[in-house]
Amino acid sequence: MDEQSDDSNARLVRQHLLQGPASAAHFLPLTTTAGTPEQGVAEVAAQAARLAWPASVVILGMGGDGHTASLFPDSLELDLALTTEELLVAVRTPSQPQPRITFSAGQLHQAQRHFLHISGDDKRNVLAQAMQGDDVRQLPIRVFLASPLAIYWAP
Repeated sequence: MDEQSDDSNARLVRQHLLQGPASAAHFLPLTTTAGTPEQGVAEVAAQAARLAWPASVVILGMGGDGHTASLFPDSLELDLALTTEELLVAVRTPSQPQPRITFSAGQLHQAQRHFLHISGDDKRNVLAQAMQGDDVRQLPIRVFLASPLAIYWAP
């Protein structure tokens, strides 16, 4: 995904978080100049592997469909992203126009602390639904609900 896209998390991080003293932080977007995420995932994984692991903190969001960290319920690679020991996975999702690169669930699970930030009643209701079941393929956020997870909700 182009970092300048309105849907780009990298653009949002640069625009809202990497300001002032934080602009000196090392930021690794999960993007590549390769033609496809599948062609670029190894390059981005090599860069990500040089970071300190496990991560100290993972901050997750959640979409209205229960996805988190580009783990979408209709992703063609969801099973792989949920089970692989690889650092990163290239994923395609019929409901999303852009293919992308994401951390595997296993890699995210290794973090020392996990936080979930959601906003709005609709996402609170999806989270409540997720807490009532265990099918991670239906609502991928469930993969993180069994671990210690601090949840922050804003109306």
